[in-house]
Amino acid sequence: MKSRHYLLFLVAVKAAVAGAQVPCLLDLGPDFTVCNREPFALSAHVLQIPPATSVVYEWSGAFLSCSDCPSPLVVAPTAGSYTYVLTVRTDSCTLSDSLVVHVIVKETLLSLPADAAICLGDSVLLNSASDTAAAYIWTATHPNFDTVRTAAPVVVPVQSATYYGTVEKGGCVFRDSVRLQVVRAELVVSSDTVICRGQSVRLLALTDVSGGVFTWRRLSDGVILSTAQSVSVSPEKTTAYAITMEYGNGCRRSDTVVVEVKGEALTIQFPSDPRLCPGEPLVLNLAPATGIQYLWSAEPPDPGLVVNAPSPVVSPTRSTVYTVTAQEADCTLKQSLLVSVFSATLTVSADTVVCAGDRAALSAIGAGPNGCYLWSTGETSPMIFPAPTVSTLFTVAYFYGDTCALYDTIRVSTAPAFSLQIASVPDTSQINLGQSIQLFAAVSPPQDLSGFSFAWQETTIGTKPLPFSAPNIEVRPSSNDTASAAVRYTVRAVSPQGCVRTAERLFQLLFPLVRFPNAFTPNGDGYNDYFEMLVLEGQARIERMQIFNRWGGLVFDSAETNARWDGTVNGQPAPADVYLYRISWRRSDGAMMPLAVGDVTLIR
Repeated sequence: MKSRHYLLFLVAVKAAVAGAQVPCLLDLGPDFTVCNREPFALSAHVLQIPPATSVVYEWSGAFLSCSDCPSPLVVAPTAGSYTYVLTVRTDSCTLSDSLVVHVIVKETLLSLPADAAICLGDSVLLNSASDTAAAYIWTATHPNFDTVRTAAPVVVPVQSATYYGTVEKGGCVFRDSVRLQVVRAELVVSSDTVICRGQSVRLLALTDVSGGVFTWRRLSDGVILSTAQSVSVSPEKTTAYAITMEYGNGCRRSDTVVVEVKGEALTIQFPSDPRLCPGEPLVLNLAPATGIQYLWSAEPPDPGLVVNAPSPVVSPTRSTVYTVTAQEADCTLKQSLLVSVFSATLTVSADTVVCAGDRAALSAIGAGPNGCYLWSTGETSPMIFPAPTVSTLFTVAYFYGDTCALYDTIRVSTAPAFSLQIASVPDTSQINLGQSIQLFAAVSPPQDLSGFSFAWQETTIGTKPLPFSAPNIEVRPSSNDTASAAVRYTVRAVSPQGCVRTAERLFQLLFPLVRFPNAFTPNGDGYNDYFEMLVLEGQARIERMQIFNRWGGLVFDSAETNARWDGTVNGQPAPADVYLYRISWRRSDGAMMPLAVGDVTLIR
């Protein structure tokens, strides 16, 4: 198809060939549409034969980049239809033409709200800028949303979804979408209920969201009763209550509860202090019982409970929950009471026997709440130390809980007193190792000891019992530790009546101190005539004595306990010289001592 400008050109050429006057021709082209503020250029087509030597352009219209150029640029900021007129002046003519440009802007056709979180049940207008001359198509990710072709649909989402809008007008097509996040919350409240006059009932609201703000109101006067999830009410007449929960970003859920009031008030008056000592009586109901039927139960079961008594008296031995159901006409009241029974145990020391005037250790151990002690002596500690001179009964009271008490008694029998000492033969405080000594348990005043029992112990480094039960024993102290320079003997005597006494005695142990001379003069003058072991302290004995000359020859050998060398060899005087000795010896308790080795000078 040939353009309009080309056709005008042909008309002008034919006119020129025919010798006719050539008109000036001007064409701005057809009207057109611009989408969403797109820049556009206006172009003028001027034809004159012969061509004009000068052309002047004069444009009129909105938002022109220039008014005297051939092709001005236009950017229309708002939607609308804009008319542009061009006047062209040439050498031989003045021409004028016009056209209309339709500018279509998205905001005038499609304006969706911003993505948002909305409350369940809220309605949302999807398009706030509609045009009935445009064609709309709406879709959504919500599975139950059907395609909608209206310009401004209103939706009430029941779940989160994305909504898509497409609009077409004048060849322009625009698209946009919005994401609506549905904030959901469940609100479950107490069911309508019936109470008797004077009773109370707790109304409770449960939800699956956190951070909700609750408001309970009485519908009759709008008074706010509570801002907690639950509220306790005692209406005098049938009353409706409303609960409102605010959550999320200004979302709300509401519900109502009706409490129907009927009949007269039922009252059960439990005792103010249901705490008992074991076996203490208690009246369970202190309220008047005219015309009211009662049914009592106990857990654990109480065989002494009269189940249909208005005010039963109980004496439980352990903590018990008593439940009563009171009924009058159509009204029923059920309540429970925990009766706490204090429990405790008391353990005391066994009966005992002491010597007259000796102290006895008596103890009481109580296990119970807020426990304290009181003895018949007036003492309040859990342990006392009396010193009776005759057989006596001691009673302790253990108070616990709410003035509860347990009692027990301890018998302390007395036996005739005696004193005890340890005597020895010989009467000494020092004993040689291995020395025999007699020990006697001396009882005063003197008496027949046939009914007594005795137990002996010996202590050096450690303590060991001795295998004796008689009052008189014989011992030979010994020690393997040279640092233990003492031995202690202990005797425990028990009289036939049970009186007990203990005595001990300490002996110093004498360890042998021996020396060997380094020279001797066997000249028969009675002084230093022998080489022998000198025992300076304690007791010791020779095991074997050997003497050697300087060449290692054995000149003397004896195993006598008191062996000594007189300076002879085979009956002949040994020459003056230095001799070597080697001596084995034992302590008096039989312990072998280190070998003695040295030299001795024989002087003539």
